[in-house]
Amino acid sequence: MRDQPSRRIDQPEPGLFRMRLVKNGPFVAARIERKLGHLVATVNGVPADVDTVWTSGDFIDETMWNILAAEPPADPYRPLPISMRGIADRMREQDERDWWHTRPIA
Repeated sequence: MRDQPSRRIDQPEPGLFRMRLVKNGPFVAARIERKLGHLVATVNGVPADVDTVWTSGDFIDETMWNILAAEPPADPYRPLPISMRGIADRMREQDERDWWHTRPIA
């Protein structure tokens, strides 16, 4: 999404965005909209700073925004693993969580 048109940093506008809350974190759905004459921002439905969303977010279309909003990450502040070891760790953690939900009741 780096092929976006340039925008004035000091003049936020309403729109739909995707952004990361931490470096290498998952994308989250963000929105800037006009309510009662003022701009308000939300990130995953939680109120946020308009300037942060405006300067950190990438414009996206409504379809992509709906996908991000429907499936928010469990922990948007946890960076995604980028190494094979990190991926293996995440798979092991998921297996452990699955075992606790599917173990037989004694």
